[in-house]
Amino acid sequence: MRRFLATMALILVTSAAEATRPPLRVGVTLNPYFSWVANVGGSAVTVVPVVPPGADPHSYQPRPEDLVALASLDAVVTNGLGHDTFLEPMLRAAGKENLARLDPNRGVSLLPDASGGANSHSFLSVLAASQQIQTLAKELGALDPGDASLFEENARIYTKKLRHLLAEALSRLDAVDLTSVHIATVHDGYAYLFSDLGLKVEAVVQPRHGIEPSARQLADSIARIRAAHVNVLFTEMGLDPRAVEAIEKETGCRLVRLTHMAGGEDSAGRFERDTKTNLDAIVAILTAVGKRRS
Repeated sequence: MRRFLATMALILVTSAAEATRPPLRVGVTLNPYFSWVANVGGSAVTVVPVVPPGADPHSYQPRPEDLVALASLDAVVTNGLGHDTFLEPMLRAAGKENLARLDPNRGVSLLPDASGGANSHSFLSVLAASQQIQTLAKELGALDPGDASLFEENARIYTKKLRHLLAEALSRLDAVDLTSVHIATVHDGYAYLFSDLGLKVEAVVQPRHGIEPSARQLADSIARIRAAHVNVLFTEMGLDPRAVEAIEKETGCRLVRLTHMAGGEDSAGRFERDTKTNLDAIVAILTAVGKRRS
């Protein structure tokens, strides 16, 4: 009887401790990671942006006050492929070198970028994002075993919604002969999303993301776009329009702006909303430019 009462007391104490356990505090360096962790973690996780609202992670320079949030973190989600190079110096400055890193890119089949390295924009792909979200669920579960099943179920529900967006876009393209569509992009960040849709990119304008092409590079891009008979040029919202407008004028291709999901608001619904915006824009232009299947 005493053993039974002791066991029951232990269960009650453990349950009470779990009920009062504070949520994990998980830092994120990119807007998509905020959405992913918020949807997977639910009330068991507090998501903390490392980059201030409105800052561009490509050009972000940490300020002393930005180090304060790092002190309270249990873990941080990091891109690790060049998209958040500011993070490691920040962690060292905050004395958090041993903070747990959650690596969503672990196991993802990465595409090469224009310089031959790994393309860091895997978060723009629905399929790659789904894999990364499942990885984050497992890594969060390792940090908080008591909520591991919750994280896995939330990830399953969330990725199902994202895959539905892709399936819907692909079904709308069934009637389009994509052999008549030739695509160029301002930078290679959208390569993952185009791969989801089975599309090939004929030319890339920027030598690297965020680096404006020189006059000679721009002339070379125009020549390659003409040679490939490109009829659609995808660019990034908020980008300096001069280069792409010059290409549009010289080649006659159609210009379409996509969101890069960098900077601006952080919210649980942003990734899903921005993904749908990009897919809708791509489907609309391909339907307008492409020939109808006979």
